Amino acid sequence: MRGEKSRFLVGCVLLIFASIGAILTLNNRSPHSADEALGQNYTEVSCGSVLSYLKPSPLYNVEKRGASPRAVAYDLILSSGERVRALFDFSSSVTSANIKVKITNSMDHLIDLGNTNLLIEVDTVKTNQTISELKLDSAEAKFVEFEIDLTEVKSASPKTKFSILNSGCVAEIPEFAKITKEDRQGGFVSGVTDNDESSIVTFKPGLSYLGFSDARLIKNIERQGIAVYSYDGAKKVWDRASVIKPGLGYAAYNAGSKPKKVIFDSPFQSEINNQGNAVRLGWNLMYNNFARDVEYAQYMVSFFDSDTQSQLYDSSPLSLATLMKDNLVSDQVYVLRNGLLVRNESAAIQDADVFWVYVYDYPKKIELKPLGLDFKLEGVGDTYQAGQNVNLSFMVVNLDGTSHNVVAPGIVDPCSYGIKVTDQGGKVIRNDMLGRACLNWPTMTPLQSNAKINYNYTWKIPSDTLGKYKIEAYFDNYRGVLGIPAVKESLINVK
Repeated sequence: MRGEKSRFLVGCVLLIFASIGAILTLNNRSPHSADEALGQNYTEVSCGSVLSYLKPSPLYNVEKRGASPRAVAYDLILSSGERVRALFDFSSSVTSANIKVKITNSMDHLIDLGNTNLLIEVDTVKTNQTISELKLDSAEAKFVEFEIDLTEVKSASPKTKFSILNSGCVAEIPEFAKITKEDRQGGFVSGVTDNDESSIVTFKPGLSYLGFSDARLIKNIERQGIAVYSYDGAKKVWDRASVIKPGLGYAAYNAGSKPKKVIFDSPFQSEINNQGNAVRLGWNLMYNNFARDVEYAQYMVSFFDSDTQSQLYDSSPLSLATLMKDNLVSDQVYVLRNGLLVRNESAAIQDADVFWVYVYDYPKKIELKPLGLDFKLEGVGDTYQAGQNVNLSFMVVNLDGTSHNVVAPGIVDPCSYGIKVTDQGGKVIRNDMLGRACLNWPTMTPLQSNAKINYNYTWKIPSDTLGKYKIEAYFDNYRGVLGIPAVKESLINVK
């Protein structure tokens, strides 16, 4: 009976989705001025007689389930105004260092750098790769490898530099890594250089399916004309996705008549990167993000509460095999291969498979609970004078039995916490939540169970302000990516 129900529901799911489509356009432009580049958090770099701009991009590493231990990436604005991404990964011994560089075109048009010289310098040791007629089509990438003889390095803390040169200087990164003969780094970081922080995916016309091993934002994909949807098995509806969560499958729709090659945004670090693959009641579209074939006995899932929209789950996920044995999950799993839905005949999910699994019920021993972080707003008095400082303190406490990553103390991050101030008529006096740019994550720190952390905040009351005002303080551990921030209110009187 359950098998018949499964096949029927799968058919309904695909028929419902077949009618979904969207047409969106791409807008990827270079800044028109130095002020605009610096306003986007780029650093100005003297590049010969001209300027280029760079911005580091933190890399999510699947092996470490967090920031990459060594590989680094930069968004670069060349002296010509074109944008590229440069990723570096290296391994080193006492005598030598091997460096991989990947340059990806971030524009929606061809970048022609002509005869180009890519130069790596470690201390006074230099090596270069000359590329004749370096042309990168939209989203195209170029790999280059270098080898440095570290026996010639004299400095104890050598400066590591990268430059792109042709007739002049195109871009320069003054220091991209610490590579010394005293600090060995064995082997390249698996899954980073060859599958870097920007993923290029080609979508055929119509419907296709995808998944990632890390969390990705959707908005850049929508600008490139691809609509991405997630399936809510409890409500039996497709929803427009705002973020791709690791281990979950998604449906994408290209409404055009030709294949479209698009660049996915950089992954971001978040608590969801460290959760087990999450399922709800009903049908679930999943993605095998284990970088290998995984048997049902090894494929672990956690649970998502559709009613409370909880983002945290039981800390001990269960295997599909266990759930199937307890009749909580259907033993029929459907995989998507080459755009076709077929029943999986083996007891394993192949690497990078997108597949459907049906959940009948929650395990009785799993207690679903909301995110275990809460905060208090401290230091707010009753009466102030115009021009006076209001000194606030965000005291965050971890109520869970497991630790969570939060912004390190001392960092002012409006994506994580801030205030909104309104007068009695509803006029907004200050709002930190406007214009938040949350892609590049600041330094994070683990907050252990029952531990507390404080973030200090100062707001200077405008000199022309009088009357009663409402301060809404917010705390957002997902930094504007998931859900609605927690809010605490306080009223003050300015005389």
